[in-house]
Amino acid sequence: MLSTRRTRPIDRAAWGLCAIAILLLIADCVILGYSAGVIRLPWYPGELARAKTVGDKVLDLYLSQIEDGEEEDAVLLSQIIGQARDSLASSVSFVAVAETLWEAGGRFREESYSLRSTRAREAIASVVEAAARRERFDGRALVSVSAGGSGMRSELFVDDSAGLLNNDDITSISHIVAEHDLVGVVDIRVNAREAFPITPATIREQIASLEEDNQRIAESILSLRRASGFEELTGPGVLIFAYDAPEGYSYHEIVHDQDVRDLTDALMAAGAAGVEIGGQRITVRSSVRCAGPVVLVNQRPIVVNPVVVKAVGNPELLEQAVQEIADRFALLGKRLEVRRAESVSLAAVGFE
Repeated sequence: MLSTRRTRPIDRAAWGLCAIAILLLIADCVILGYSAGVIRLPWYPGELARAKTVGDKVLDLYLSQIEDGEEEDAVLLSQIIGQARDSLASSVSFVAVAETLWEAGGRFREESYSLRSTRAREAIASVVEAAARRERFDGRALVSVSAGGSGMRSELFVDDSAGLLNNDDITSISHIVAEHDLVGVVDIRVNAREAFPITPATIREQIASLEEDNQRIAESILSLRRASGFEELTGPGVLIFAYDAPEGYSYHEIVHDQDVRDLTDALMAAGAAGVEIGGQRITVRSSVRCAGPVVLVNQRPIVVNPVVVKAVGNPELLEQAVQEIADRFALLGKRLEVRRAESVSLAAVGFE
């Protein structure tokens, strides 16, 4: 007797739903691939080719708008169209074609207007320069032309504080504005009967030049402040220690204000950039004097035995400059010790 196994009946509805889901998934993949240009349907090449043909005609239309006259302008605009044609030829989807045309159109319009504006500014500057020569104007002036609207409906406002332009000049400028569809403000600088438009590049150059001048002035001020003692100064130099004679008590055995002044004069004569005595920076208004046994620098008492003198400059020259004073000190029993240093810092003069 044959045995049989009972099986679950096939769920046809579930299988149908699975089949539909698989078909939808395949369709989605095809659509995504089609949009990305990865999958090309049988009729796709023909449609894309027609789109590229239309794109070429659009680029031809842009090319026909290039005006004769300025060869450099025509070359620049033609380059934009040429680059767009190359991108169009390599496009693999309708989206790429549209993006190429959109970008090319924007660049063409922007560059075309920029070139027209440049020519208009130059033409207006020529009118202003002719007026300045006619009026024999030798000073400096600024002529500002404001244009709004389009074509012959353009509204024109001219600010001519120097009174260079007559009615004919204004009419000529109006025609230039209308011819080039100029919108915005054009500033013309007049200097010694010459006129030139102020462009963003000109302004940037002026700003850069002013910044350089400002930097040079700031450096000069800093250098003067350092030289005058009103700014901290650091550099190679010498450290000098002036000692009284051992067990000395007579006038000549003690370091006095005259000794300190002699040291300062010798150092400055040797080209010292700055001198500091007992922590007090020496300036043209400084004073060094004694009040009894106390040495005052800038009206402040300083530490003595040793009196510490710092100087910034050529260490060798500074050491040589005080050698005579060191010899004199030795004859009187005093001692002058000089140390060369690669870095000596002088404090800025203080105010109280």
